[in-house]
Amino acid sequence: MKTIPLLLAASAALLAAGAHAQSSVTLFGVVDTGFARDGGSVASVQGMSNGSNASSRIGFRGVEDLGGGLKAGFWLEAGINSDSGGGSTNTSTDNLAASTVTNSLQFGRRATVSLIGNFGEIRLGRDITPAYANELYSPFGPTSVGSDVTLQANLIGQTQLRTSNGIHYFTPNTLGGFYGHLHYAMGEQPSVPDVTSDNGNYMGLRLGFKRGPFDIAVAYGKIDIARTAPAAGVSNDRSVASIVAAYDLGVVKLTGEVQRQKIDNTVNAGFGNAGTLSVGNDTESKGFAIGALIPLGSGSFKVAYSRIEIENGHGIGTEPRAAKFALGYVYDFSKRTAMYTSVARLKNSRDRNGGGTLTAAANRVSGISGAVTGVNTSSTGFEIGVRHSF
Repeated sequence: MKTIPLLLAASAALLAAGAHAQSSVTLFGVVDTGFARDGGSVASVQGMSNGSNASSRIGFRGVEDLGGGLKAGFWLEAGINSDSGGGSTNTSTDNLAASTVTNSLQFGRRATVSLIGNFGEIRLGRDITPAYANELYSPFGPTSVGSDVTLQANLIGQTQLRTSNGIHYFTPNTLGGFYGHLHYAMGEQPSVPDVTSDNGNYMGLRLGFKRGPFDIAVAYGKIDIARTAPAAGVSNDRSVASIVAAYDLGVVKLTGEVQRQKIDNTVNAGFGNAGTLSVGNDTESKGFAIGALIPLGSGSFKVAYSRIEIENGHGIGTEPRAAKFALGYVYDFSKRTAMYTSVARLKNSRDRNGGGTLTAAANRVSGISGAVTGVNTSSTGFEIGVRHSF
C-alpha cells in the first residue's frame, strides 16, 4: 500500500529536478515617452518624443544551467516607438543597409544565443558593437537632446551601433579588473573578386580595465565596403576608434571620450555623409566629449560638452565643426520610474569653403528628429518625459 505514495514522491522529485534545469525566462522592457522641441535654424520640430532618457523596448531573455559551470542563454529585444505604438526601424537586413520594413516589431536591438562558462561568453547573432559600447559612457545616452555629437555625427552607417550575423566573445570576470570584447560579423554578400569581396564584413575589439571607481576602455571597429557603385574595385571601408574613461568620486561621476571616424578612399559624396568630397580622398571626423553625473536629492544632475570636426578631402574640401552643451536632471520616483528633463545648445561653425555641412544627424540638437541647424548658426533643444522600466 505504501508503493504508490513512494512512487509519487519519487516522480515529484524528478519533476522538481527537471524544472530546476529548465530555462528561467524573463519579460522585460522600458517605456519612455515625453515632449520635445528641437529649434533648428533651418527647420524646427516639436511633438511627442520616444526613448529620450532610455530607448523604449520590449524583450525576452533566459538562461539554463547545463551543469559543470556551463550555461546557455538567449536574448530577444525589440525597439518600440512608445509615442505611436509602432516598432522601431533599427533592424538592418545585412550589415550594409537599413531594412525597408517599417513600424513592425522586430528584434533589431538584440537577437542572440549564448554559451557562458569559466571561459567567458560566446554570443551569436545581432547585438551592439564594441565601439558602440564605448559611446554608452555619456551621461545623456544615445537618444537625448543632450547626446554627444560624436555619436550623432555618424559617418560609418548602420554598423556604428549594431551588426547582424555576428560572433562575439566576452572575457570572464576573473581577470583582475581587465575585460575584453572581440567581435566579427559577416555581410553575407556575394563575393566577386576586386568588386565585392568581404562586402559588409565587420570586425571590432574593445579592451578595458575597471577597478573600484575607475574605468577605462579603448575600442575599434571597421566595416569593409566594396561596391560596384560608385566605382568597381574601389574600397570605401569605414572605421571608428575611441578611448573612454570614467571616475566615480561619489559626489560626482566624471566621463570623457576621444573619438575618430574615417571613410577610406571615398570617390564621391555618398554613403550618407553630407558635403562635397574630393575625388580619391578620405573623409575623417575627430571629436571629444566630457561629462558629469552628480547625485542630487532623489535623482541626478547631468552636464556634458561635446565637439566634432569633419574633414572632407584632407583640407581640399570643407571642414565643418559642431559643438553641443547640455544640462539635464532625472528625478527617480522609484528604482523603475523616473521623470527627466534636458536642454541642449548646438553650434555649427567653420564653414571655410562654403556650402559645407555636417551629417544630417549632427545638424540636429537631437539625433532623432527632423530639425536641422544651418551652417554657422546655432539652435536649442528641450525635452521632458517619463521613463518606466519593467
